[in-house]
Amino acid sequence: MIFRIKSLQLGVFIFCFMQFSVTCYAQKRPNVLVIISDDQGIGDFGFMGNKTVKSPNLDRLAKESAVFEKLVVAPACSPTRSSIMTGRNHLLAGVWGVGARNNLLRDEHLIPEYFKDAGYHTGYFGKRDGVYNHEKQIWDWGCDEASHVTGYKHKDAVSITQTGNVQRKGWTVDVDVDNSLDFIKRQGDNSWWCTTAFILPHLPWIPDERFAKPYRDAGHSKTLADFYGCVTQMDDAVGRLLKGLDDLGQLDNTIVLFLSDNGPTYKDMSDIDIKSRNILDLKGQKSTVWENGIVVPFMVRWPKKIVPGIRKQFATVEDILPTLIDLAALKQTLPDQLPFDGISLKPALMDENAASIDRQVLRVAISGKGAAGTYAGFRGIVNNPKEVSIEEQHLVLRGERYKYHNFADGNTALYDIIRDPTESIDISTQYLEINKLFEMELEKQYAKILNSERVFRMPIVKIRDVNGQGYNKVYGAMAEKAFGVNEILKFNNLKGFSAKGDNASYTISVEKAGEYKIQIFGENFSNESDWEIEYNEKRYSYSILNRNEMIFNMVQFDKPGLQTFSLKVNNNMAGLAMPVVEQLNFIYTKFN
Repeated sequence: MIFRIKSLQLGVFIFCFMQFSVTCYAQKRPNVLVIISDDQGIGDFGFMGNKTVKSPNLDRLAKESAVFEKLVVAPACSPTRSSIMTGRNHLLAGVWGVGARNNLLRDEHLIPEYFKDAGYHTGYFGKRDGVYNHEKQIWDWGCDEASHVTGYKHKDAVSITQTGNVQRKGWTVDVDVDNSLDFIKRQGDNSWWCTTAFILPHLPWIPDERFAKPYRDAGHSKTLADFYGCVTQMDDAVGRLLKGLDDLGQLDNTIVLFLSDNGPTYKDMSDIDIKSRNILDLKGQKSTVWENGIVVPFMVRWPKKIVPGIRKQFATVEDILPTLIDLAALKQTLPDQLPFDGISLKPALMDENAASIDRQVLRVAISGKGAAGTYAGFRGIVNNPKEVSIEEQHLVLRGERYKYHNFADGNTALYDIIRDPTESIDISTQYLEINKLFEMELEKQYAKILNSERVFRMPIVKIRDVNGQGYNKVYGAMAEKAFGVNEILKFNNLKGFSAKGDNASYTISVEKAGEYKIQIFGENFSNESDWEIEYNEKRYSYSILNRNEMIFNMVQFDKPGLQTFSLKVNNNMAGLAMPVVEQLNFIYTKFN
């Protein structure tokens, strides 16, 4: 009897100990907070040497963090943010630009899936780029809670949530912080992952007056004062976010990451304004693959685990997800996971003297000369993705020391970016062997990306009988092919259709076969023009046409699956304003 009692007591003790151990383990797991700013260049930080901008909270965070001063990102927001979320080159993830070219493929896995699989609670608040593909939202990718601002409205914006659109009151950066802290507070002892993705300091530069006024009072132009005001307002939001974490007693058990998504834009700025911001005198800006477009500071704070200080090891945006998986000791893979292009930076974070891995990354110009789809009169449409050549683009292969440029005019150059960070002295003829190695590696990486058949394609929207977020709406610029002079405007609109035979073809995924009404919105539709839709060897004429709208009734999509139709103009419209197709709405009207 005594033996049984002692055995029972021992069993209870072991059980309680195991439960205690599991609880302690769960409590010891680090939380993760990722903070992303928008269009903040490498020179737009006080801790990077800018003596004008006021960023005290980011400066303090830098002192408490391991800092990679030149993280290699992509030249624009959607590409960089998709790489953050997938750990992959943005081109392989399907994203080759912004707007219609932000084609995050549905088979990718995003950060919240890895954390949710490990039992974390997951939240995402702020900018939507890089975390959705039309009907598939971040809550379909493992996020428990999310709220997205629409566009770049810095005050009183509308947010997209799981339950519908919500009208917000107040500054968007403050709403994002409030939502983040509310989510974190409700997690209690549960481990959490949260991203706060600001839209500041992206255009339009309309900050709270109290942040811009000190810069104007100091004699700076209104444009520069407004921009710096946006930076300081965003910095203030970062400070409030970190203080909120501290007040909850969670700051020291949270891995905090901060980065910007790409280089700066200098719209309407004078040379004096630009000089104030471009403190390192780097070439280029956002959308370009010069250094100023693709390097930003990256901070990682984890008290008692990561020693603050500069990290000189080579680091890229693709490394963020593998690094977080390593730091949080998550499972390395998910079912059907595609291979990472990044590596874990944990060795460098834990040891500032850790060896740097010899590797190079490919980057592509996003817009302007040298961007895919800007050749032969086209601006943004790629008719034959498999045939987009190296020769027509501005590509770079960026390594730790050397950087190889392939220009769209056929020239190439090699720079030593440690000795020559301004990319001013071409050393290709002095280092022929290195130049050749980089040329070959660029060709190899580009061939891998092109042969994947995942890049330079437009999104395929799903069409069904019930409307819903991301369904039944195709933007004009999502044309799979376009013939005639054409141009993408405002990222999503297609301008063209000025001559007889000009047309654009669109591929859609029909979930519900049947009869649809297609409603087309745009500009400069003329009563003198003759438009038609062609599908499956049938031609449909419009029933209603006015300057801003066309309606095609009774278009029969006979079967589900991928279907391609074309929008075509059958007469010349010389002397008339060139039409712009903004979006095509599909309204289900009848079952076959």
